[in-house]
Amino acid sequence: MSTVRARVFWLAASALAAGAALLVFRSKKRHAAHPASPPPDELAGRGLAALGIVLVLCLTAAIGAPMLLRAQAAAGRERWAAAITGGDPARAPVLMVRNGCAGCHVIAGVPGAQGRTGPELAGMGRQKFIAGLLPNTPENLAAWIRDARRYDAHTAMPSTLISKAQSRDIAAYLYTIGR
Repeated sequence: MSTVRARVFWLAASALAAGAALLVFRSKKRHAAHPASPPPDELAGRGLAALGIVLVLCLTAAIGAPMLLRAQAAAGRERWAAAITGGDPARAPVLMVRNGCAGCHVIAGVPGAQGRTGPELAGMGRQKFIAGLLPNTPENLAAWIRDARRYDAHTAMPSTLISKAQSRDIAAYLYTIGR
């Protein structure tokens, strides 16, 4: 079982165990304080309250588990992209807006990036080639971002001439979206 799945399983099991423990604890505490049998309607009320608590805990685990999985997957993609590119994907959205990428491309997670001149950039990590010309490697992607016209004089993409570090940041970001 993977670490993430084990954590999700542990979270769900903990919620169920906490609900059951609370039910038992309340029942024993109430019985110790009042040894005489409680009226039936009180027993039903306690049972419904305990059931409600268990359901809330299970619902919390059911909602929280997928959120936890998505967050861990995104963090894993970001670490992987940073490692292969030497860039920081967190810096890229601002760079892409500042350098005009958002005007030509649809880029998930970048404010205002709804351009239709260039291709949508989600899934860059799955592409075999960049612009149909260069093998999709971190070095080639960063170089294309920096100076696309060096590789294709007829491309509509302008040469940005941003720094190598900035192009690595953008490449790292592109490898994280839609993977």
